[in-house]
Amino acid sequence: MGFILDIYVSATPFGSRGLPGPQAHHIFAFTMLNFEHFAISLGRALDLVRSAAPKDDQKAALRALLALTTMSGATLTVRGRELLVGGAPVPQTLPHIPLLTGQLVTHQVSEVSIAKDASAADLLNLLRALAPDLAILHVQRADR
Repeated sequence: MGFILDIYVSATPFGSRGLPGPQAHHIFAFTMLNFEHFAISLGRALDLVRSAAPKDDQKAALRALLALTTMSGATLTVRGRELLVGGAPVPQTLPHIPLLTGQLVTHQVSEVSIAKDASAADLLNLLRALAPDLAILHVQRADR
């Protein structure tokens, strides 16, 4: 989810409750993306793709991720074993973050930029690219 930021211009001071005064004019409101929630949603979708969860669950997670990209794009960066989204560190204690960070490290991906209004196909391709364990891929190639 994101949060709504309302901006007011007022010729009079704000009231005692911190609300805009009677002469306030609402300029605009916009929704800001919560980057931790974005990372958790991406990690959850990745977990569902990796575990071959039912397709309906994968589609629901992908739709949730698509909804977040309508608010903003995001850049995920890996520094060591730390994940940053939009330049802010994301705690490894949050759900799905260790998996997401681990898969980025495993695939030697240091940065991923997800565009605002990214397509479902692009997000699904990203998830499928990050899903496999490299050790399993090397064993499969050696067997051929």
